Amino acid sequence: MAAFRSKRLKTSVLLAAVVILVGYYVFGLSGYSLSKEGALHHAFPQAGAPVYKKTFGSETVLIAGADSQLMAYLIHKKWGFLYRIDGGSGFTPRKDNEPVVITWSASSVNQDEYEVLLAAKVEDPSIHKVIIGHSDNRQAEDIEIEVENGFAVTYVLLPSARAGMFVFRGVNDDGQVLAQWEG
Repeated sequence: MAAFRSKRLKTSVLLAAVVILVGYYVFGLSGYSLSKEGALHHAFPQAGAPVYKKTFGSETVLIAGADSQLMAYLIHKKWGFLYRIDGGSGFTPRKDNEPVVITWSASSVNQDEYEVLLAAKVEDPSIHKVIIGHSDNRQAEDIEIEVENGFAVTYVLLPSARAGMFVFRGVNDDGQVLAQWEG
């Protein structure tokens, strides 16, 4: 009876080790990780420390890097515990006295829709909201994002016709446009 338990224990331990090794190998090849930070490190080992993170359902936008080389990453969550970076976009280089730097990226979901990451790093403390649209005139379909900890970030699904040529406008509490950038 003791030999049966010992053999059964050895088989169970061996099976568990094989499952762990195969799982680690599959995660490594597919880019999945057990944490958001692990996914970032796996995909971009030189990315730097995360400086801002915002979650939108099963998607998370994570901003990482040094001040002059910030990147925004879109992290997808699968099955409730696996994370993978599906895209990244660098912030535009800062020019003299520019109060905001921006970035965006779009990936096709299907024939009619794109998932879009929009982000702005705001240096001007009087800018409390970033409005993103497609023309110089503010429209009802513009996207409004509150500035939190110096960042305005969102993840949205947009129709193909609206997934590009964005105009970012920084506004104060009164709705006055203080700065505008096209990207």
